[in-house]
Amino acid sequence: GHSRGGNVALLYASRVGGIPAVVSAAARAQLNEGIRERLGDDGVAAIARGETLELPAGRNATTRVTPNDVAERLRINMNDELEMVCDTAFLLVAAHDDAVVPSDDAQRLKAMIPPRLSSDVVVVPGACHRFRDCESEVAEHVVAFVCSQFDLRDKIE
Repeated sequence: GHSRGGNVALLYASRVGGIPAVVSAAARAQLNEGIRERLGDDGVAAIARGETLELPAGRNATTRVTPNDVAERLRINMNDELEMVCDTAFLLVAAHDDAVVPSDDAQRLKAMIPPRLSSDVVVVPGACHRFRDCESEVAEHVVAFVCSQFDLRDKIE
């Protein structure tokens, strides 16, 4: 998963279990961070008043953010969640020049993963949040990780 999807993948491994491997790119270590940046001061004030927001979510798309959405996000403690994982290997990918999620968050997440589990961090030099122009490098890391987790090294040419 990427960005919010990266956190969703981590949470899925924690809450569902039995997930052998997770690749998480540009995920946040603390979900309370970034809310003001995403919503803006006016958006934070509107949420505090109980209002629902419509935010841009790509080309010609919007996403709805409710006060309950924000409250749920604030209740999630990634450290507690990752402590519950018992059988998953992790690849945490970060973009060195990410202006949305600091690349240090990957190291912070790795520190939350129990030491008995396999976890690796890759910081892609020159990459922005969306990893534009770095897709091949990210793909190489992801393929190598997946192959190593599922004993596929000699099956991929």
